[in-house]
Amino acid sequence: MDEYLATRLDPLQTKMAALSEKVAFLEGTEAANQLPRSNKKTAIAKKEPEFWFIQQRAKHLGLEISANQRMKIEMWANESYKERYGQIPPKQLYRGTQASVYPAKDVDLLDATITGVVRGG
Repeated sequence: MDEYLATRLDPLQTKMAALSEKVAFLEGTEAANQLPRSNKKTAIAKKEPEFWFIQQRAKHLGLEISANQRMKIEMWANESYKERYGQIPPKQLYRGTQASVYPAKDVDLLDATITGVVRGG
């Protein structure tokens, strides 16, 4: 009986060791695969749009603006854009109406105008 158990126990121990190594390897691979995904999610979350509408940028800045303020912002931001480039910014459809769209590189114009109008009226 002891001989029988000894002959059966040795292959079982070998299989258990092999399975344990395989599980450890797979857990390591899974952990390694999860790291890039989380980095990709943060990169995607941090990515800003290439173009901004006034309403979007105000919301991004944590500000609420009225329709009257939005009109003032658009008028003044368009003037600043025109001073910089010699023409007004292009317009695109935004929520059913045509609105000026500002490239991300010119977000400084938009931010200054939004904060100025919200603070000063």
